[in-house]
Amino acid sequence: PAGLRVLDAFVCDGRGLNGTVGDELLNAAGFSGRVTPGLININTAPPEVLRALPHMTRLVHEIDSPSSNPFVRFPEAIVQYRERFGGPSAGIPGAPDYSSRDGLATDLRPDRGIASIGELMLLTRPGSSGLLQPTESWQVNFAANDPYGTGDSTWISTDVIDPEISGTPQPDEVAEDVEEANLLFAGISNLITTRSDMFTVYFKIRSFRQNPTTGFWDATDPEYIVDDTRYVMLVDRSTVNRPTDKPKILYLERLPK
Repeated sequence: PAGLRVLDAFVCDGRGLNGTVGDELLNAAGFSGRVTPGLININTAPPEVLRALPHMTRLVHEIDSPSSNPFVRFPEAIVQYRERFGGPSAGIPGAPDYSSRDGLATDLRPDRGIASIGELMLLTRPGSSGLLQPTESWQVNFAANDPYGTGDSTWISTDVIDPEISGTPQPDEVAEDVEEANLLFAGISNLITTRSDMFTVYFKIRSFRQNPTTGFWDATDPEYIVDDTRYVMLVDRSTVNRPTDKPKILYLERLPK
């Protein structure tokens, strides 16, 4: 839905779907137009990297013991969604089925991948297995689904505090409201992106000569390979915003054999 793209305007340097929120970066680096280094690309990051984000391994509760904090499976749900995996038959066991991304019928883009971080707010399908954690732990609104089984609000670090009421920081005590449903997204929204700007490129250049007997040009015949050299290149496309812009080549080095 188009309304979810508005979320990109309130995060660190979200560009929105196809630049719909503007060509320039928004809040990044004091409105200087520069990207924020170190953001995690949710289109390419494996679950192990996504779990390093706030509350993406366990919910962190300031009162209960760490062992009581429930596991969060939302990182795996992100992978399941972006790859259009189909639940138990494909992808991660116990994960929700996101193979039926058929556009208007489900409000989900039919294409693979994630075009806007606001799409994460649509990942509300529960998992099919709750052996190790609640089936709701795959959902972006997990914090609003009574994850601690107490019937109370979820006091985690991304909850809003209001020190003006009592003089000390107090979390919002309203359970299952819109704010609580957004707590997981709020914790990661300024740390993720849908594109990468720095790429390490490895490539090989092989030169070879013609076989004088057969006349063939065979690059797989070791006898006629003249040179076989590997290179590494670092590409920075942080200033690329239009098709006519060119990336920067920060280095190009020949690698030892």
